[in-house]
Amino acid sequence: MGRCYHGTLQKGYYNHPLYQTWARMLRRCLDPICSDYHRYGGRGIIVCERWLNIENFISDMGAKPSSLHTLEREDNDGNYCPENCRWATTKEQGRNKRTTKIRLEDLEDIKRLHNGGSSYRSIASIYGVDHSTIYHIFKG
Repeated sequence: MGRCYHGTLQKGYYNHPLYQTWARMLRRCLDPICSDYHRYGGRGIIVCERWLNIENFISDMGAKPSSLHTLEREDNDGNYCPENCRWATTKEQGRNKRTTKIRLEDLEDIKRLHNGGSSYRSIASIYGVDHSTIYHIFKG
């Protein structure tokens, strides 16, 4: 099968459970008209040559573990390719967004700073977030 993108069909795969995931990935990276293009193709994120064929995408990714899982790039600045993609839940993906500034690994240090007497504002300045973010960490 030849190249296929921009949401066009690859014979026999339109009803496959991963077809929409594959087609949306391609559209985000290849279609300047797509509303999310600026976050993907517009900033240089590409789909590897191998995954332009849906059969290869299905073979490399396998089935979704559940209906709650979606395609995630582990490195948000990396491309869509077997080495950089996995299935993840929305909650897991939320921890890997470009806008997430405090990582789970940072929480212990934040708690240590707070227990040592540092104010919410001083901790916030270290992590480049608003002090209310630090406040909400401690308030649950």
